[in-house]
Amino acid sequence: MITFEIKDANEYGIEGVFETAAHSVFAHKSYLAIYLPEGLPESEEFKRMERECERFGIGIITFSKVSDWSSYEELVPPDRKNPDPADVNLFISSQINKENQPRIQELLR
Repeated sequence: MITFEIKDANEYGIEGVFETAAHSVFAHKSYLAIYLPEGLPESEEFKRMERECERFGIGIITFSKVSDWSSYEELVPPDRKNPDPADVNLFISSQINKENQPRIQELLR
């Protein structure tokens, strides 16, 4: 399972790294995805975010146009984790309502 913590251009910060790290307990890979229509910031805060993502083994993706896949860039690749399958199931069942779970299982076959 891959998780994404998605942040808007005006709402990202170091706390997004920690939120993403929190779901890495349940995921094989976790990404912090940030919408940056003005391009990559040169700030010290952003550099710190990259370092912290590397330390936690989570990825960073930036994008400038939601519908344009060529605007997406993986800045930091995530480490592959091996969460306990029971934890993964618990996370999925708590995040996806019961009515949609069979549909997702069908799509994954």
